[in-house]
Amino acid sequence: PEQTVLAVGASGGVMRLYNTADWSLKKVLALHRANIRSIAFSPNGQLCATGSSDKMVKILDGNTFEELETIEGHGDIVFSVRFSRDGKTFATGGKDARLRIWSVDGKKLTPKVKLLAHSFAIKSMQFLGDANELITVSQDKTIKLWDLEKMLATQIIDKSRGGHAFTVNSVAVSPDFTRMVTGSDDKTVKLWELA
Repeated sequence: PEQTVLAVGASGGVMRLYNTADWSLKKVLALHRANIRSIAFSPNGQLCATGSSDKMVKILDGNTFEELETIEGHGDIVFSVRFSRDGKTFATGGKDARLRIWSVDGKKLTPKVKLLAHSFAIKSMQFLGDANELITVSQDKTIKLWDLEKMLATQIIDKSRGGHAFTVNSVAVSPDFTRMVTGSDDKTVKLWELA
């Protein structure tokens, strides 16, 4: 978050840390048994999370990069790890189509819920303005907006509602939460207005 370190996930489960001042290699960490698919820092920089093809999620100290916790529970590749903007919620999603949510208190994570969120892999996700709304995109060609208090999908966007024709791989939300962009295997990028 302070933009002094770039974390890069690599094949073989290695994470490389670079100093952004001169792009020198700061540290190499062997974390997983297979490719790292996603990396996220908490907003205050105290935690760093990685998701991997080895089905595991690692939680690291965001300053020392010491491993704090290994999270099991996904049945396949973990494609996406995310912290909410207020840092109080952590989410993971992957090839098993399951969404997992944790409460974050300092450096402690407490599991809240695990649910089958899509019919195929969750490829990416983003929180909206607070910890209560999450967008997931999937190999099942849908975009879903979740109310995390009720654990319900309040909106489902598919091809019939202007969505994508094939796997939705990526989602990003603008800093003011008014727009969303999605990218898909159908070779299109779509820009959405968030009501």
